Amino acid sequence: MKKCSIFITLLACLMVSCSVHKNVANEAKIWTIDYKKGGCLDVCQSYSLIIKSTGQFEYKGNFKVKQMGVKKGLINKSQMSELRSLLATVNWQEMNDSYGNPAEDTQRKDLNYTSGKFKKNISYYRLEPQKIRKLEQLFDTIINHDEF
Repeated sequence: MKKCSIFITLLACLMVSCSVHKNVANEAKIWTIDYKKGGCLDVCQSYSLIIKSTGQFEYKGNFKVKQMGVKKGLINKSQMSELRSLLATVNWQEMNDSYGNPAEDTQRKDLNYTSGKFKKNISYYRLEPQKIRKLEQLFDTIINHDEF
């Protein structure tokens, strides 16, 4: 009887342990990326874009963009797939909090990534890593897409 009781206790502990690891793994799959691109001397695009891991987005076009104003919806599947792939290549812990220096003719960009309890806020003007530049190019492609 004691052996059966011990076995049941161990089995229960194992099940609880597995559910905790599963929750941590699922938490890493839930993310939000918040991107803001400011204007510069009336020549640069200005917009903000929030994308969630579910594909939902919130967009606000401010200046020199195809779509002005506020828009909400879902990112198409191929663009979400590309975004997930790009995000998987970024080691957020190694990223600096800022890149480049502000200048009168330089555009400020803010990229905020949240996954579970982890948050990374990056402000940059230029000299950003290639992986960040690729994310920015994808965001520009998304907002300029005919179906957006």
